[in-house]
Amino acid sequence: MAAEDYCTVTDVRNYLGLTADDSMGPSDAIITGFIANSSRTVDAYALRQFSGTETKVEFFDVSHGLMHLTLAARPVNTLTTVESISGTGALTALTIGRTRSTDHCFLADSEAGIIEFLFPFTETIRQRIKVSYVAGRALADIPAEVKQATILLSARAAIRATLIDENCSERVKELWSPLLDATNDEYREMLELVKRHRTRDVAVFGSHRPAGIVWR
Repeated sequence: MAAEDYCTVTDVRNYLGLTADDSMGPSDAIITGFIANSSRTVDAYALRQFSGTETKVEFFDVSHGLMHLTLAARPVNTLTTVESISGTGALTALTIGRTRSTDHCFLADSEAGIIEFLFPFTETIRQRIKVSYVAGRALADIPAEVKQATILLSARAAIRATLIDENCSERVKELWSPLLDATNDEYREMLELVKRHRTRDVAVFGSHRPAGIVWR
């Protein structure tokens, strides 16, 4: 999915106490570059991308008694289609919902990417199920610590750029140097919180098929 930035130039300027008219510090174009780099750094800490969506298609083997499947990309934004593949390759759409009399499966946990079937499979077949879905989340829905970590990293980059600027006044350097030290603990804390959002492997187990129940 396309990379997105997790904060804006205004967010960084507000953190630094600057307005758009202030000549202090890096230009908006330079801050924009800092934000892009900081956003990708946050992704690296979490081993995932927090914002953006992509369409995915996956194929699954099934086994006797299986009632759950786990999708690889998470969180799941939309479960588009779930289809059964016949031995000749023909596709049959399964209904998505929680009504046992009419539906076949539903998205049980969007964050973990778990699909639950209303009845267990009665056979073991390779490449039996095809799932199409949209994974990811909107920029407005990213965790607060992800945005704050991006702001902090970008602000620190802006401060460092200012401190090594030969044309920057010594007075400005005196004001900003303590701010760099003051954010040491804060940005590390935010990155530790970001690490908690790393995608984890999810294991699911099928139930034994009850007597008289046949998967439709």
